[in-house]
Amino acid sequence: MPLYMDIHELGEVSVEDVAKAHVADLEAQEKYGVNYLKYWVNQKCGKVFCLVEAPNAEAANSCHREAHGLVARKIIEVQPELADGFLGRDIETDAAGAVLLPGVHLMSGIPESEPSCSPTSWIQLH
Repeated sequence: MPLYMDIHELGEVSVEDVAKAHVADLEAQEKYGVNYLKYWVNQKCGKVFCLVEAPNAEAANSCHREAHGLVARKIIEVQPELADGFLGRDIETDAAGAVLLPGVHLMSGIPESEPSCSPTSWIQLH
């Protein structure tokens, strides 16, 4: 099944609210044939990311919509090799620890064209 990373704007939503939303996603995911694997929050940048296995991007967003209404601003398909890094599995890196897959920074999980903050400010919550 394809893997997707979705991008949410945190807005006025607290980290606790995000945790509750994730639980709601887990409760609703079977209906949409999706499997939420992990999520990350960066309060400084106001971003939330979810890593999800889904038949398509719309299924993932439909689950969010029904579970809590916090739909993603953007959803990108993630290559399986990159997902291994998100899940903490061994991946190939350079001497500085950067993932050797062009176009995506592993720590922030977003395309280089997407504005981001320092990777050290990301909190992996699940």
